[in-house]
Amino acid sequence: MKSVQVLSVKKNEIIIKRPGRHRYSMLTVSLAIIVLSVIMLSSESLSTIASSMVYVYNPVNSLYNDTSNVIFTSSAMTLEKDSLDFIIPIKGSLIDIDSDGTISFAVDKSIMVMSPESGVVDEISISNDGIKYIKIRHTLEMYTIIQNLDIVGVSVGEAVKKGQDIAIAKEGSIVKMQILENNIPLIQLKINQSKIVWKD
Repeated sequence: MKSVQVLSVKKNEIIIKRPGRHRYSMLTVSLAIIVLSVIMLSSESLSTIASSMVYVYNPVNSLYNDTSNVIFTSSAMTLEKDSLDFIIPIKGSLIDIDSDGTISFAVDKSIMVMSPESGVVDEISISNDGIKYIKIRHTLEMYTIIQNLDIVGVSVGEAVKKGQDIAIAKEGSIVKMQILENNIPLIQLKINQSKIVWKD
């Protein structure tokens, strides 16, 4: 019979340490703070977005209100031609009133061009011969066109008041204006002080 000699005996122990409740509670608190911070930041941005949307889509917002006498969503569109009171668009020297109804002003006293009457900017463009102009709608049939502008300070669809600065003209240039009824220029115009009058 063979004998076996034991040279050494080792004992291996595996110790599993479970974290204490204190560690779990710290982790939970940290996660809760992070989650709350994210919710607070997102809710703040959401509230900003929501308030912006409420402002823009609010039907009583100034974006939807014409601050002039012409309100295209109401009965004010029944304004008659005779109720309009046009003023000259620029403080300059009157040069001429053509037989076709074009009024010409020299840009010498001021470069600021004003709206001759309350209305809504209908068109801003450059003619085929390179002249920049603004067309303003005052009633369903009545428009004014102001030509030979340098810098325009309004946009299409914007409500403008009588006397409001809408553009700048170059000093020494000539600004021209026409009053149109159903796209036909009014003729026999006269200037009375700073007002434009016409005969039917």
